[in-house]
Amino acid sequence: MNKNDTTMEQENLDVENLQKQLEVVRALCRSKELEIADLNAKVALYKEKLRNAQMEASSRSMEKESVYKYCIEQLCKALERRCYD
Repeated sequence: MNKNDTTMEQENLDVENLQKQLEVVRALCRSKELEIADLNAKVALYKEKLRNAQMEASSRSMEKESVYKYCIEQLCKALERRCYD
């Protein structure tokens, strides 16, 4: 075996090693992509929950406002009746 053969074998080993390292890096990237996708899904879920909670709070606020308005109207009517009686 001459020096060129040894160099060629070493280069082949280096290439194989680099290919294996590349596979590992790609696997890590896929894993991180899955983690990111999972986190994005969780963010979307929490945004939806927040939106629903905000809508519910707004609805309750409107209900309270409606009740207060009704009570004030009833008080005004009662006061008018007292004034004219």
